[in-house]
Amino acid sequence: MKKSLHLLIFKPISTGANYIMENETIKSLFSFFCVLWFINRLLLMLAGGNVKYWGTVYSLPIDQYIGFNLFPYILDFISLILISFFIACLCWANFILWTEVSFIKLFKISLIISCLQQIPGFIRLILLYPMQFLYLSKPFLAQIIYDSLNFIANLSEIYIVFLFIVLLYKQTKVNRLGIAIFVIVVLLCVTELQNIFIQSIS
Repeated sequence: MKKSLHLLIFKPISTGANYIMENETIKSLFSFFCVLWFINRLLLMLAGGNVKYWGTVYSLPIDQYIGFNLFPYILDFISLILISFFIACLCWANFILWTEVSFIKLFKISLIISCLQQIPGFIRLILLYPMQFLYLSKPFLAQIIYDSLNFIANLSEIYIVFLFIVLLYKQTKVNRLGIAIFVIVVLLCVTELQNIFIQSIS
């Protein structure tokens, strides 16, 4: 997985996109996503933050033993997997009109993007906990570091969209501009649906 991600990030067009699709399985991608998700949520808890669905009030019997509400984290994990499946379905419904493409490959692409989307959050969180202490002594320096990390995280989100386009193009060979427009529309729709869902259960 390490080599696949390295090639995808640094050589997406030449070898990375094809290599990760040929050498990684849904199982390996899902396992890697689980690891990244767990690390991200652990860092979020250490920094005193909450997941998107924290407003959901539903207690589980295990909550009294672990000391926090587990249900929002379960809902967060399930929603991300469902979003990956939903994006794969949208891609298949669109590209099947123009070319012959496997749903499994599209689901793999969706899982790859779900893994990559954990990276911006990781960048923002990795130094957030120690920076809380730096704010007490050197607030100006801490703010510069935080703004720099936030800028890098924003750039990585844009690059992830680019990688999504490259992966889809490599598998479908459909017009690149059309793929770019489709990806942007899909991501905007998914974000809006997420917001509506969060508001409905809060």
